[in-house]
Amino acid sequence: MRSQVMTGVAGFFKANHLGAVSALLFSIILSACTDGYDNPESNDYVSPSLTEVTVQDADAPLRNDVILGGTFQINITADEAIIAPTVIIHGEPADSVVGSGTTWTASRVMTEEDADGEITFNISFVDLNTNPGVDVSTTTDGSSIFYCATGCGTGSTDGSTDGSTDGSTDGSTDGSTDGGTTDGSAPAAAVEMVEGFGGASIEGDTFTFPSGSETWAGFANLNTDVYPFTFASGGTITFTAAIPAGGSDTSVYFRFERLPYPDTEPSFNLDPVVISGEAEQQYSVTVPAQDAENTYESFLMYIVEQDQPVIIKDIVVTDDSGPTGGADGGSSDGGSSDGSSDGSSDGGSTDGGASAGDVEMIEGFGGALIEGDTFTFPTGSETWAGFANLNTDIYPFTFAAGGTITFTAAVPAGGSDTNVYFRFERLPYPDTEPSFNLDPVTVSGEAEQQYTVTIPAQDAANTYESFLMYIVEQDQPVIVKDIVVTDDSGSTGGGSTDGGSTDGSTGGSTDGSSDGSTDGSTDGSTDGSASAGDVEMIEGFGGALIEGDTFTFPTGAETWAGFANLNFDIYPFTFASEGTITFTAAVPSGGSDTQVYFRFERLPYPDTEPSFNLDPVTISGEAEQQYSVTIPAQDAANTYESFLMYIVEQDQPVIVKDIVVTDDSGSTGGNRDTSGSGGGSTDGSTDGGSTDGATDGGTTDGTTDGGEEVSNVIDMTGSFGGALLDGSTYTFPTGAETWAGYANLNTDVYPFTFANGGTITFTGAVAAGGADTNVYFRFERLPYPDTEPSFNLDPVTVVGETELEYTVTIPPQD
Repeated sequence: MRSQVMTGVAGFFKANHLGAVSALLFSIILSACTDGYDNPESNDYVSPSLTEVTVQDADAPLRNDVILGGTFQINITADEAIIAPTVIIHGEPADSVVGSGTTWTASRVMTEEDADGEITFNISFVDLNTNPGVDVSTTTDGSSIFYCATGCGTGSTDGSTDGSTDGSTDGSTDGSTDGGTTDGSAPAAAVEMVEGFGGASIEGDTFTFPSGSETWAGFANLNTDVYPFTFASGGTITFTAAIPAGGSDTSVYFRFERLPYPDTEPSFNLDPVVISGEAEQQYSVTVPAQDAENTYESFLMYIVEQDQPVIIKDIVVTDDSGPTGGADGGSSDGGSSDGSSDGSSDGGSTDGGASAGDVEMIEGFGGALIEGDTFTFPTGSETWAGFANLNTDIYPFTFAAGGTITFTAAVPAGGSDTNVYFRFERLPYPDTEPSFNLDPVTVSGEAEQQYTVTIPAQDAANTYESFLMYIVEQDQPVIVKDIVVTDDSGSTGGGSTDGGSTDGSTGGSTDGSSDGSTDGSTDGSTDGSASAGDVEMIEGFGGALIEGDTFTFPTGAETWAGFANLNFDIYPFTFASEGTITFTAAVPSGGSDTQVYFRFERLPYPDTEPSFNLDPVTISGEAEQQYSVTIPAQDAANTYESFLMYIVEQDQPVIVKDIVVTDDSGSTGGNRDTSGSGGGSTDGSTDGGSTDGATDGGTTDGTTDGGEEVSNVIDMTGSFGGALLDGSTYTFPTGAETWAGYANLNTDVYPFTFANGGTITFTGAVAAGGADTNVYFRFERLPYPDTEPSFNLDPVTVVGETELEYTVTIPPQD
């Protein structure tokens, strides 16, 4: 039984002084939890509906097929809070349905019993008053995912035509001999430790727990045919391991769980094993006997030391039913990687030499950034951050006779020489092997030059359908365009790396100078100067959602979730003489008044300062109206190249379009909707950790009668990690992250200093029918990740349903 606790949000702090320039994250974390359902309204007889239903391969989101043992996922958003829906996937109940309120995710691991073809589904749902919605069996964006046991081939939309026909002929024959048996008997399924989660990375057989990843980062077996394990008589794990050249001894350990998260119990960890030396050795771990009733269908591996790679392969688990396959098949490459060699052989060239299209290196992943032709590997991004080609028509590549890559590159004005390198993989992650990296190329000087990289000959049987680019040095932008790959079938087209789809613009800025101020709405210029183009507020980050002109800040999104302009032609802005933002807005039918506000930053995260937020604007009514916001004059030396929008209220959609910014140089175009294609950018990190974007937080209850903000009112409304908030009632629900809690969003109270200590007072009570519940508070130097120094206060037990005042002492700090 989980518990709920109510607190007075507007508690006051008694601290010694406020007056430095840092900001602190102030968090509540509850040690008890509840079912997580809001109280329904007794007079609600309106049926719910699903506003967004999308599908994906959970293990490889860039693919539109799922292989045997892969996970098919449905993302569900409702127009009001619903009870956990009943989801059928390909004729079977979903393995997992998780979420809360309006946002849910359902998934199922595909098995041998599933028929190849488009994956079908059906969603049945009711709201909190048990009003039923109409069952849904199609996506809202028209997308679909196919199941092909051995792989359909990246980008395939024909389901079983190419992928499964050829793939099952070659793939199943080879796949069955890899399983580990040589005597002709049916092979035991092989462990496929091929999924890294929480930021853990895999490259071939090399596993790494990098700095900056989650503390719970690790690796998961994706071959569900090895399950279930039982250990009534104990068991063993054997595997081959070594340290890469120049590395250090590294400890790994294994974990068994009843089911994948969140239904993990019963579970147990095995003792760590120290891997030593560069020579491959076999290691063995004893699995103690477990309760005979327990079965385990989640097998995980973890590395203890960060940034110390280790080679692991041929993992064999022996349980009550005998060993898994292990030999060859147990390698971390998944064992079934050859299943699509025939199925995808027609992807790259239509006539033996004609180009299949241009390389479109337009997706940044892991925090890597793209602005037009400029690529950056910023500080704070993942160690594996890079860039991916999204034009799957150029695949597959083969390099039996070798090949070349040519590209045009330069260093931006004021930059330094920068190294880039390219990588080819069999398929996008996780089925990457075989793969290979090319040597780095140093891009020098501000003048554009052409560079050529030689591709060594590869095994003629190998095909490659994933083409990536990486930058070696962090925070050193480099211009790269016109990438051409030449392989056995000829050359790609070699067009610009922007592919025409990275910013959703269909013209907008190409005609700005032709008509000057003739119509104003085409180029937005009032003086005949060339137009910078239109604002394209088309990227949602931190979990914020966009559907056409409708923007939503959903429950479960990050506190800093918002929306970013992707048309970089409108930059830089300067506001030495003040400025304005005008836009058209309305509340969708049946919605409530909603507040939005805008933010300007020097550059996208992390180089955001100087920055400033504008006051929130309340959008009222379903009729479209024009709104205007004044931009106060800023320092003339400041320029701004990041323009963001935020919504204050969660789960209240708002329609916003035709945004026009007027600065010292005139106005942006504005006379277009904001619904351009968000295509190229999937990293969602335009603003990243900029939690101060939500400074308005609790302005509705933190004002005096005169309307001036009271700076010391705590606004503990920023829930994170799955923690739930309903008015003044806080809940830590089952299934939330272990670090789930609540953050103060009124940054005007910062900074705190406690040289002489301090106190926290608050009003608290247990919700009707609940149990006594412990809460505690935490102070950090800045919001995650720059949290240190930090400290936690002792838990306080909130007792009884009567509201009482509680006080916590804050010890003196440095």
